[in-house]
Amino acid sequence: TVSPLPGHEENQADYLRRLLPALHAQRPDLRFVIFTGPTTHEIFDGWDRQLMAPREQWGRRQPFFLQRTIQREAARLGVGVLVTPFEVAFRKPKVPTVLLATDLQPWERAVAKGGWINEKRMARAAKRCQGAHVIVVPSKFIQDRLLELLGVGIDRVVVAPPGVDSTFAEDQPPMAQQPYILAVGDTHEVKNLPRLRAALRQMKGEMAHSLVVVGRSGNAEPENWGPRVMRIDQCPVAQLAGLYQHSDLFVCPSLYDGSGRRVLEAMRAGARIVASCVGAIPEVGKSIPLFFNPESVSSIVATLRRALKESASERETHLRVGQKVAAQYTWERCAQQVLLAIEKGCRHYG
Repeated sequence: TVSPLPGHEENQADYLRRLLPALHAQRPDLRFVIFTGPTTHEIFDGWDRQLMAPREQWGRRQPFFLQRTIQREAARLGVGVLVTPFEVAFRKPKVPTVLLATDLQPWERAVAKGGWINEKRMARAAKRCQGAHVIVVPSKFIQDRLLELLGVGIDRVVVAPPGVDSTFAEDQPPMAQQPYILAVGDTHEVKNLPRLRAALRQMKGEMAHSLVVVGRSGNAEPENWGPRVMRIDQCPVAQLAGLYQHSDLFVCPSLYDGSGRRVLEAMRAGARIVASCVGAIPEVGKSIPLFFNPESVSSIVATLRRALKESASERETHLRVGQKVAAQYTWERCAQQVLLAIEKGCRHYG
């Protein structure tokens, strides 16, 4: 029995939602039990689910409450391996445990702020890592940061990059009036959309493009997007693929990115990409995107201008190479790496 637990962050839940069918296809003999929260329960409709208490009922010692509840339920259900988010790692797990670390932003912020409280928090995180038998990460970038932030050796980490749905490579009809520039992702501060909007305002006299923003509302969602912005909360994969395919540019201005998943989707769809040179984006994008400094509006402006002035042959070369690179990222390969991590965790536990 394997029991993945969706994390509190959307990218963790989405990673698992797309990974589970590939895991089941390769190991149909395994039973998957999903511990869900109120915000992720419906995402895993069709799977064997166990709904956990909402966060407001966890009390002051939230991680301890969640860890205790999960371990109790895992024992009751006879779980053989527990795959759990990095945030709720157990110091003394009672079954082989595989951690899933898709995003280290809370610990990056703790290190940046400093102070004894954050030092204690980092020390606790390091001890929890010691209890895990293996850690799954989506990129070498996250692997390197685990070593630097928490001293986790590379021998205890398995890199399992996310896959890209083949739908992104299939021709889809246009979903928005052209010409437009596309941004995809929840509107949190880390997505850096205010700087992108500032760059586009500087260029409004030299381009006719509108901005299409796809993603759930986050803590940086403006009250009024203003003119020439099309806001889409969420859409099916085929429609998202169409938005990528018919955009003049896909722009990823993120200040932090642990997996580069949106860049991979854009590459598979054949979109021209302009992106931040941060996190896992250069790792997956290689030389295909045009990169900018995400903290500089002038850098974003200059890179957008350069991309829009590319010749048709330059653009076509980048799109063709990008599609070839992205085609190597499949959920089947991701599932193989996760199964390797599970087997490794069982060996270490034994």
